Amino acid sequence: MKKIALDDILGFAAYEKVRQQFRDDIIDKKKRRRVAVGDKISIVFENRDTVIFQIQEMLRAERIADLDKIREFIRAARAAEKAMKPLASPARTSDGSAPKS
Repeated sequence: MKKIALDDILGFAAYEKVRQQFRDDIIDKKKRRRVAVGDKISIVFENRDTVIFQIQEMLRAERIADLDKIREFIRAARAAEKAMKPLASPARTSDGSAPKS
C-alpha cells in the first residue's frame, strides 16, 4: 500500500465538496471488505482509501487544520498499518480443510 502523505488529505472546503460521494464509495468498499465471524463479530479489511476517509472524518469532526496535527494523524495511521502487517490467518473452507489452489 502506498504510504499516505499530507498531499492525500484535502482541506475542509475541498473535502466538503466531495464528502458525500467519497463517503458513499467508502461504505460500498467496506461492505465488500467485511467478513462475518459468527453472528456477533465482523472484520473489516482496511485499505488506503478507508484509512484516508477515517483521517478526513477525524479532521472534519475535530476541525483540525494545523498541518503538524494532520501529520500526527498520518503518522498514527502509518504506525497502525505497520503494527497490523504481521497479522495473518490461513484460509479455510467451511468444513475446516485448506482450500484447493
